[in-house]
Amino acid sequence: MNKEICVITFTVDRVDALIRCIKSVLLQEIPVRHIVFSENYAQLMEDKRLDFCRDTTDFFLLEGVPHRGPSSPRMAALRQHALSAVSERYVCFLDDDNEMESGHLNSLMAVMERQQVFAAYSWRSLLYNDGSQFDGMSYPWHSDEQEAYKRWQWCVEAGVMVQGQPVMRDGPVAVPDPMRLATVDMNEWLFDTAVLKQIGLDFDFSEHDLINRVGEDDKLFARIQSLHLPIAGSGMATIRYYLGGVSNYRIN
Repeated sequence: MNKEICVITFTVDRVDALIRCIKSVLLQEIPVRHIVFSENYAQLMEDKRLDFCRDTTDFFLLEGVPHRGPSSPRMAALRQHALSAVSERYVCFLDDDNEMESGHLNSLMAVMERQQVFAAYSWRSLLYNDGSQFDGMSYPWHSDEQEAYKRWQWCVEAGVMVQGQPVMRDGPVAVPDPMRLATVDMNEWLFDTAVLKQIGLDFDFSEHDLINRVGEDDKLFARIQSLHLPIAGSGMATIRYYLGGVSNYRIN
C-alpha cells in the first residue's frame, strides 16, 4: 500500500523518549513514512537501541549543533526545512517526547475525507514525565503563578480545559480570547502537504512573543484562521503529550 502520510520528528539526545515516539508511529493503523531529523545523526546510527526501526524509520542529518535558547523560532525554521523532504500527500509532526494513540492518524484521515478540509486536528492528553496524568488544576506553560492561574481560568471558562481532567480540548473557540490561548498544538495536526508548503510557517518572534511563550504552532493557527482555511477536529484525545521538555523553558 502506498504511504500517503509523512510523520516528521526532531530529536537530539532523548533516545528513550524517541523510542517510545517511534513505536507509537509504528502502531498506526495506516502506512506512514516516519522521518527523524537530528544533529546527532551519527550517534543515533550507532545506538543499538534503535536497531528495531532501521527498516521502518528514515534518519536524516541536520547540519550544525544542537540549538540552545528559545525554541519556537528554531522549531519554525526546522519544520519549514523538513517540509522540503516530504513528497507524501499528507504531513504531520510528532515531537520526540510525545506519542500517538494507535488510531490517531486514521481518525484524522477520516475527518479530512468526510469534511473535505485542508487539515484536521485532535485533542491531547497531558502527562507528567513519569507517565502519570496531569491533574488538570493549572496551566503548565507559564512560569509566573498569577499569569498561569489567569490562563487556566480562561481555559476552564472557555471549555478548553475541564477542572481536574488531563485533556486539552484544542481548536477554535466561540468566546472572546484576549490572551490568544486557543490554539492547536503542532503534534495534533494532519495537514495537506501542498497547502502547508504554500502557507508556510512564521519565523518572526518578538520579545513579547518569547516572554509569553507564543509557539510556532500558535502563529500557524492564527495564520490558518486569518486565511479562513477549512479545518476540522476529531474531538478525540489521541496524542499523549508529555510535560517537562520544552514546556519547562524559562527566559531569564
